[in-house]
Parts: sequence; structure tokens; C-alpha cells
Amino acid sequence: MSMPPRGRSAGDEEGRRQSNETLCPESHATIEAAIVCAEKHLGSFRMPMSPYWGTLRANDHLVVGFQLSSRQRWRLDYAPDPDKLVHVNEENFDATPGHQRIVHKVEGQTNDTQVMLYYHKWTSQYGQRP
Repeated sequence: MSMPPRGRSAGDEEGRRQSNETLCPESHATIEAAIVCAEKHLGSFRMPMSPYWGTLRANDHLVVGFQLSSRQRWRLDYAPDPDKLVHVNEENFDATPGHQRIVHKVEGQTNDTQVMLYYHKWTSQYGQRP
């Protein structure tokens, strides 16, 4: 059996194999800390980024994250799955397989209220989707 990447246990990793997600081994106390970690990992910390608009019918009118390119981005998300809840999805499709999708879980955040506040704040800065 191979070792699970980036701090996951073998049992936890099994549940993520279908989506090829890896859990960030760092603990993030705030949404901002998770975003900074994702940006540093992408090499985009304090660099200008373009808004990333939602792709689902429920959020296609909202800025849900930011991107360097169509292949490198992060987005804030909420899933009712207790292993995820509030988290930042880091996506770098130029990285090697197994390191393309990293989940930065925000500890202590159990509902989507803060996520929606961020979405609306970011969207108000960019107006309507082009």
C-alpha cells in the first residue's frame, strides 16, 4: 500500500480517491488563513488574480474564488459533509496527479453563512458576470 499524500491517513484517503482530492496537512483557523495557504501553494500570494465565477446554477452569478489562469485557481466552498464543511479548494491542473486538487479545511466553521458573505463581498467588487 502506498503512503497517502499530504497528511491524510489511509482510511481518509480512500474516501477522496474518486475525486482525487488531498487534504492540506496544515490547520486553518480562519477562511483567510486557508486562502493564504492555497495562494502560497499556487505561488500566487499577493499577486493579482482574476475573479472566478461559480459554475453551478445556484452560484453562477457569484464570484466564488480567484484564478491565475484557467488551470490554476482557488475557490471558497461549503459542503454538508462533516469532513469538509467550510473549505478552500485549491486547483492546479499543471501539477502532478495527486497534487492537483487540495482541500484546505477551515476548522470550527460549521455553516455556510461566512461563505455567502465572502461571495457577496467579492461579487459586489466586480459587478455582474461578464
